[in-house]
Amino acid sequence: MKLQSLRLTDFRNHADTILEPCEDINLLLGKNAQGKTNLLESIYLLSRGQSFRARRDAELIRFGCDAAQLDAKLSDGKRDCMLSIRLGARRQTLLNGIRQKRASDAAGLFHVVLFRPEDLGLVRGASSQRRRFLDTALSQLRPLYGELVNEYTRLHAHIVRILRDREPAMLGTLDDFYYRLCCVGARMIPYRASFCTALTELTEKYHADISGGEALSVRYETVSTVRDLSASPTELGRALWEHYIAHKEASLRSGNVLTGPHRDDLVFTIDGQNAREYASQGQVRTAALACKLAEREIFTRADRTPPVLLLDDVLSELDAARRAYVLRGITGGQVFITACDVKPGEVAARRVFTISGGRVCRQEGET
Repeated sequence: MKLQSLRLTDFRNHADTILEPCEDINLLLGKNAQGKTNLLESIYLLSRGQSFRARRDAELIRFGCDAAQLDAKLSDGKRDCMLSIRLGARRQTLLNGIRQKRASDAAGLFHVVLFRPEDLGLVRGASSQRRRFLDTALSQLRPLYGELVNEYTRLHAHIVRILRDREPAMLGTLDDFYYRLCCVGARMIPYRASFCTALTELTEKYHADISGGEALSVRYETVSTVRDLSASPTELGRALWEHYIAHKEASLRSGNVLTGPHRDDLVFTIDGQNAREYASQGQVRTAALACKLAEREIFTRADRTPPVLLLDDVLSELDAARRAYVLRGITGGQVFITACDVKPGEVAARRVFTISGGRVCRQEGET
């Protein structure tokens, strides 16, 4: 599915904005705080059913208004559909005019992959950000994986309560809960390992193309007792249990769950050096972008159609060659790029929108 038209009513700083994008690269130009990222946020919200910035719907409604409306026309070339979300005292989601019982019923109608400045944390940030990246991508690709993550999170929270409350009766159930945690974790690891194999291959390719030949490597790390990522869930469960037994006393002393897939990580290296410690800001941005492009390719292979790619402030701190790749080298699907300034001739003749004060002031390019 691609976005054919978008209308925002009282969404963020957009009082009444209509956007009619093309099917490939769309460039959103404008100074800071004019509403470019808000447009990307609206597309993300329509796809995922949630914002990537706001926790509450009230934050998405234009100041002084009681409600906001998002209306999108989508098409896959064979069929069209209308998706609408009304934000107010109570959210309403409509698909072809029919109200959906839950917002999640329409989520995933079309997929998006988002890059934003915060994604530099994929390389330099805490391991929790890289796990969130894995879990978010895999939950869209494999709904069963999302159920496993929810179950693992629930068991993990229960074990933390047991460790911290230290009630004797509950401490007696600790091994049982850890056993269940190991079983669920053993089913999560193959999903992560398989995804990371594809991610590593594609990220290395995209990074070499963008950077002009720098060698990026991505490695998936899980608990040390897991020596064979291709092992069966039963064998993986035994390995996780072995690690738990070795760290049980330390967990009891610390009051934390010290072992399990909730501590998994991805390690990035560029030309053999740890990117987290030695990469420049431009290299970090390139590595994070390559990772997102690889994610997009994995989705394309799974769905046979590219997801909509949202690139927010991706051009900052990139040299001319890397900027040229972003503006000319990304092909094969619908793309939205926000930028403050682009030099004449720097971007191929696609569709360019100038955004100012929460509205589209000018549209250039093909119609």
